[in-house]
Amino acid sequence: GFMPGETVVMAVAFLASRTKDLSPILIWVASVLGTLAGSNVSYGIGYRGGRPMLLRIGRRFPKLQDGIFKAEEYFEIHGSKTVFISRFTAGFKNWMPTIAGATHMRLPIFELYTLLSAIVDSTGPVIIGYFFGSPMNVTGRWLTRAGAWAPLAPRAGRAPSSRHRIRTPT
Repeated sequence: GFMPGETVVMAVAFLASRTKDLSPILIWVASVLGTLAGSNVSYGIGYRGGRPMLLRIGRRFPKLQDGIFKAEEYFEIHGSKTVFISRFTAGFKNWMPTIAGATHMRLPIFELYTLLSAIVDSTGPVIIGYFFGSPMNVTGRWLTRAGAWAPLAPRAGRAPSSRHRIRTPT
């Protein structure tokens, strides 16, 4: 499902389709940069505080502690794919950067796959918002034109009255 970030990007792209003051390219760049910024903050939280916190909790729950070590092994092998794919899953994309930081995934790999997924993920909402907004302009113009003829529409659907009938000689 859509998270609020995608909804905002679509709404702003929709507005861009209705004015020349907003560029869909700049909206897309802002979306990619926002994704990178948010992911880096989450990665930093996970890197600096996440693993020790998880280990403290893990002492109370031995299965969780095993899971932390398995996650580190998993990220060593599949981390890049996981970071990329998680961007397209609601909820999971919000936690993945923290988990990547907590497992000390290498930052350059994290950055590369976060950037690639942000590029792909930001494109959809911009295209959807912008191109659904464009037909709305055309539809609005047609409805405005049709509105000028609206008073005549009820008359056009009626049969002619007896006053206006053509009489045939009998």
